[in-house]
Amino acid sequence: MPGYGLYIRSIWIAYFIIFGVLISRVLARHRRIEEALKQSEERYRDLFENANDAICIIDSDLNYKDVNKKLVELLGYSREELLGMNILDVIPPEQIPRSKIEFDKLRKNGSYEKFIGKVRTKDGRIIDVEINSSAIIDGNKIIGSRDIIRDITERKQAEEKLQQERDRAQKYLDIAGVMIVVINADQKVVLINKKGCEILEYEENEIVGRNWFDSFLPETIRDEIKAMCKRSVADGAGPAEYFENPVLTRSGKERIIAWHNTVLRDEEGRIIATLSSGEDITERKYAEEELLKFKLGIERSDEVIFITDKEGSITYTNPAFERIYGFSRDEALGKTPRILKSGVLPQEVYKQFWDTIIAKKVVSGEIINKTKDGRLLNTENTANPILNSDGDIIGFLAIQRDITEHKRSEDELKIKAQLLDKANDSIFVHDLDGNFIYLNETAYRSHGYSRDEMMNMNLYSIITPEYSRLANQRTLDLVEKGEAVFESAHLDKNRSIIPVEVHACIIESGGKKLILCVARDITERKQAERMLKEKARAELYGFIVSALPVFASNVPSQVRNTLIINFAERFEKNARPGFEEEMKRLGYDQRIGAENTQEILDVLMPWLLGLFSNFGIQTRTTSEGIKRDIEFLNCPWIDEASGNPIFCFICRAMVIRSFTWTALKGSADQKTSIANGSQTCRFEIHARSIL
Repeated sequence: MPGYGLYIRSIWIAYFIIFGVLISRVLARHRRIEEALKQSEERYRDLFENANDAICIIDSDLNYKDVNKKLVELLGYSREELLGMNILDVIPPEQIPRSKIEFDKLRKNGSYEKFIGKVRTKDGRIIDVEINSSAIIDGNKIIGSRDIIRDITERKQAEEKLQQERDRAQKYLDIAGVMIVVINADQKVVLINKKGCEILEYEENEIVGRNWFDSFLPETIRDEIKAMCKRSVADGAGPAEYFENPVLTRSGKERIIAWHNTVLRDEEGRIIATLSSGEDITERKYAEEELLKFKLGIERSDEVIFITDKEGSITYTNPAFERIYGFSRDEALGKTPRILKSGVLPQEVYKQFWDTIIAKKVVSGEIINKTKDGRLLNTENTANPILNSDGDIIGFLAIQRDITEHKRSEDELKIKAQLLDKANDSIFVHDLDGNFIYLNETAYRSHGYSRDEMMNMNLYSIITPEYSRLANQRTLDLVEKGEAVFESAHLDKNRSIIPVEVHACIIESGGKKLILCVARDITERKQAERMLKEKARAELYGFIVSALPVFASNVPSQVRNTLIINFAERFEKNARPGFEEEMKRLGYDQRIGAENTQEILDVLMPWLLGLFSNFGIQTRTTSEGIKRDIEFLNCPWIDEASGNPIFCFICRAMVIRSFTWTALKGSADQKTSIANGSQTCRFEIHARSIL
């Protein structure tokens, strides 16, 4: 088909035209890519060659494959020399093991951390370098690496210099004799020197980073100081330039620190930290306090204290010097102690005084001095040489006490003591516990003791038991009333009884209450009283005997009762005064109360037994609480009593009437009697309470 051939040719022509166009475009694009690659390579090469850091490409065997100019300049080798070398050729031997470890990391991980090391140049210099490396990967295989090597020699030198400066500064800080601490705005310690660690008793790493206020200040001042520092930082002024406060050590002790402070500010003037230097003044403060106490003690002392130089010229006087001697400090300074010389004592006394003190010995004793207005004073003196560290005398210290009044009082006391020793009565002073303070001669001689023997004794050791139990109450009454008069009985050294009448009163001495007693021996008076009692008993016995006929069995009972009443009244008249005297002697006349029931019965019973004993009646007593029984063991009239009740009536009247004198409420009854056929007479006294 003629037309078909033409059609086919037309298609091929069109195809070749299109193919030609496409080929043209592909070739044009390829040329553009090649041009771009060429430009990129040129840029890469330019960057590679002109980089500020040394760059190299190494293969998996660590051989150099490419190097830039900076590396050539850094190492001193030519490009050709380096391309024939291994990277280990420029690494110092001592660093090779570490470098191999880093290369192993590269092969394993594709990179390694920034590596600070050293390289050796062609001329043998060692250069500090910082190396960054990344792997070159072909497929899944690492075929090499790109290394960027930066010369950090100057930086290392600067760092080393800075470290040296820092070390030098730290050394200066550490050898400083004060604590130095830097506290940042968060109140945490960022720096502290060796002295600070020593004071706080911590290691540096235990302090840095901790809150200063919470960790190293006592709790009592912590909040106050913390708030003060916060305010000072907030207003921009910073802490006070100087202040003192205690710090707390690891062992819990407080050390007093004197701080000097300054602030550290940033570029904008804000406070970022506080730099403080602190001196430990603990010992100094204690010494100052002790010195102040010493000074105040001297200044406020009632005793004269003055100091002289080694030539004897007065360099210091305390206020008591002027008060006692009348010389002001200005008048006394520069003078010698001769201004106090009385002229009463012989010159030998003063010579001995100076010879002793110049021999570096302490001198003490009494001396008579003269005041500015000419009065003579008795003084008690102590003088000490003041020695320096070499033992040489640099001055003298004198302490004097005015004892003029004391000496006068001593003389008066001696006279009074002589007068008291001549007294016929025993005079003694004792404290409220009975310990003797003073005894006159009569007191210890009348008791058969020496003064020293009796001074070592106690009042209770010379009082008979029956009075000893009353001593405590008498002391209380005496303290309340101030004075008292009472009877007592003392024991001498041979344990013989000395009846005494005591006049006692309260005195005070040295702020303490003491008891002054004047005891008079009343032995003769007691003997006279016993004679009167015996006379009364004889009259009573005569009455009983005279009344026997009246009690015949045929006498009416009314007459008997009248006679018994009459006897009881006569018995009370004759015997009651003696009983009341006994109660008074034992101290119960003013102290009758329910709490004394037992004690009053203990007075009544001996008195009754003594009364019956005068008639030759032996008795036996028993007690149970406030109940007492009296049983007659014999009766002088047993033959008559069985036929005549007079004797039983008389004894019964004495017991019952005596009980009424005690003011005790209760009963006194006769339980058995010989007149009623019993073998003995027995009485029962049962006290209930005070009326």
